Amino acid sequence: MDKKKFFKEMDIDALFASSPPEGLTEGARRRLKRRAPKNTDKTYKNQVKKFLDYGNTIPATEIEVINYINTLHEEGYSSNTIGTALSAIAKAHKLNGLEFHTKGYWLKKMIAEAATESENIIRRATPLPLDELKMIINDFRERFSDLSKQPTDRLANRRDAALFLVMFASASRISEMINLRVGDIKETPEGIIMNIRSSKTNKTREQIKAIPYSGGDHCPAIELLEYMRILGFDPKKEEQHNYHLFFSTGRNSRFYKKYYRTSRRNGRIKRTTVTDLLWIRRALKTTKPFRKPVNQETYYRRIYKTTKRTTGKKYSAHSFRAGFVTEAIHRGMSDHSIMAMTGHTNVNTMRVYLREANKFRHNASAGMFD
Repeated sequence: MDKKKFFKEMDIDALFASSPPEGLTEGARRRLKRRAPKNTDKTYKNQVKKFLDYGNTIPATEIEVINYINTLHEEGYSSNTIGTALSAIAKAHKLNGLEFHTKGYWLKKMIAEAATESENIIRRATPLPLDELKMIINDFRERFSDLSKQPTDRLANRRDAALFLVMFASASRISEMINLRVGDIKETPEGIIMNIRSSKTNKTREQIKAIPYSGGDHCPAIELLEYMRILGFDPKKEEQHNYHLFFSTGRNSRFYKKYYRTSRRNGRIKRTTVTDLLWIRRALKTTKPFRKPVNQETYYRRIYKTTKRTTGKKYSAHSFRAGFVTEAIHRGMSDHSIMAMTGHTNVNTMRVYLREANKFRHNASAGMFD
């Protein structure tokens, strides 16, 4: 069969749609059918599609793979991207019972040469400084207090203030935050306890994170509890346990449309905090937006926009996690206590942040020209 015709007819989804072997128990089958994270699955499919679009085939020969790596390298792709492409191609082979060896001498040599010659700098998320986080939160609070703004916009700013502070204080990923539910929060005299149901690196085990109360004006625990109070969310009410804490209030959401339809029908003109709370809670009961969390891709853009507006810099969702580690290192926290929050199991992975944080702190030239 002609190569071009072969890869055009190939179904990418079919390549990654494999079923466990017959004869397994129900528990074993359920565990083996657990899928990779959605974004990882999407990336792998795109990488395999690109590999096929370049005129290659599955199963692939070593010559095809070496030439493909060389092409990616000459087009300026980083060694990390090349490694991801290889992992995706290898997975497509394994899922379909095909042999794919990445340990051949010439293939390994090509990977090493591409990595050595690569001039791409590995881009890491810029840590968000604590002072700039406080600036962002103050901006959210001002917008929430501005009665001239639309109530749903004000609620979104209150939501973002709580999410940003808690995400930073718990060193959580954005996927962990937007999937938090009311039943995952427990209020104690010392602070709040969060139950992270699953994470990027741990799909089967829950992780418990504690955020203590602080005496400052930017306490993450108090901010989250106040946001929940505005919505009428109470962890003690069992019927609310599956409500998503962070949901969409945008113009295309059912919550937004119901809120304004109800408001116009009842002739509400004056905006006050009290009436806003009443209408918000009424709209919550009828539209139930808490059944679905805020869209992750949409919230990535929200983070870029809000951080740029206040600080003049664009921070990513991972900047909060990197910022927490950097701040904790500067405050002299132990590796063990930091890893307990971040969920890292390998200290070498966590020490990447340590090296970034200490570039200027323990610099031999510091004070030399004072």
